[in-house]
Amino acid sequence: MGTALVPEAEDGPDAPSSTAGPSPSPRTPSAFRKDIQGLRALAVTLVILAHADVPHCAAGIVGVDVFFVISGYVITGVLVREVGSIKTKLLSFYSRRVRRILPAATLTLLATLVATYHYLGAITGRSLGTDERWASFFAANWHFTLSAENYFSSQQPPSIVLHFWSLAIEEQFYLVFPLFLFVVWRVAPARHRNMIVLVALGLLVVSSSWWCIHETQVDPISAYYSPFTRFWELGLGAFVRLLPLEIRLPHSGAAAAVGWLGLGGICLSCVFLSTTNYPGVAVFWPVGATALVLWAGTTSGGRGPELLLSTRPVVYVGDISYSLYLCHYPFLVIPLQYSVSASLSPLARLELIAAAVGVASLSYFLVENPIRRSKWLGAHRPAVFLMGLCLIGSVWLLTGLLRAFVSV
Repeated sequence: MGTALVPEAEDGPDAPSSTAGPSPSPRTPSAFRKDIQGLRALAVTLVILAHADVPHCAAGIVGVDVFFVISGYVITGVLVREVGSIKTKLLSFYSRRVRRILPAATLTLLATLVATYHYLGAITGRSLGTDERWASFFAANWHFTLSAENYFSSQQPPSIVLHFWSLAIEEQFYLVFPLFLFVVWRVAPARHRNMIVLVALGLLVVSSSWWCIHETQVDPISAYYSPFTRFWELGLGAFVRLLPLEIRLPHSGAAAAVGWLGLGGICLSCVFLSTTNYPGVAVFWPVGATALVLWAGTTSGGRGPELLLSTRPVVYVGDISYSLYLCHYPFLVIPLQYSVSASLSPLARLELIAAAVGVASLSYFLVENPIRRSKWLGAHRPAVFLMGLCLIGSVWLLTGLLRAFVSV
């Protein structure tokens, strides 16, 4: 599934990345949208329901697609405020990505590897070590494609870091999309800049979505993990964020109705969608519904889904959603593979989810926030990139040490 699966680098309540404004214009308002945090809470909840094998929630994996659209929307809000200087702003952007994503992800990989060796033995641990090396630099999706790891119907126990595929998709998008946006913005005539960016982005969205449909029929595993079949989901979120004010719903009542329609579509897709031939055409349902919620939320006047999504408990789950996404899957999969039975009891699964929430909260307050809000790291970009290399290297080092010194 997937971390946006992953929240954006600036997505905390004290940061402006969830900007509600629709276009890269100086008159665009900057306001933190709690309902976006609520959407993240919904997305991670749907994914957990699917991974916990809750009846009638197998399609909860659509939560990953919800994350993708949110991430495209939020990242564009960050970038449209930074189009003035390619070099300095891009370096700043990538530095924030390292601080936001790598520490918690690396901690999860290291802890998961140790737990796997302890509970499941060296054979499983060595196999996981290979998966983790790919996951450490966000190439897990390519690895699982090459190893033909079917997300839904593999006959072998799934990789304990299988969920890192979606983080890889997002980071690959974050690598190329800022370059695309900055280049188009710089070369386009100022008078028609917004329209040219929207048209170029729209063409990419259409092309990627068509390839998603085609590839699902030809090579379903590649279609599931490929960035080329998934980028359109993040691109649609970016497209919605760039829509000019004139295309917004003018009446708050209509916007609220559209927002509730979108939220209902997300929830219903969890129950009624089939994971057969997914993503394909089926993914249009949760992706489109999420786009509606994001689009309508800027003019619904507090009468739309934000009434539910902006409540304090829901926003809190959205705040910790990245760490919760990272750790929930190992918490569910390691005990399942350790257990002699074919499944875990509902009570056991509930206890494991509660434990994952507790660990995610600790990670959010002790790892995520201190590092991403560090003023010292913010002022020393070279140190941030060096830290990133060290974090990736730590995964490679630990996998090598355990492989060398723990016997089968």
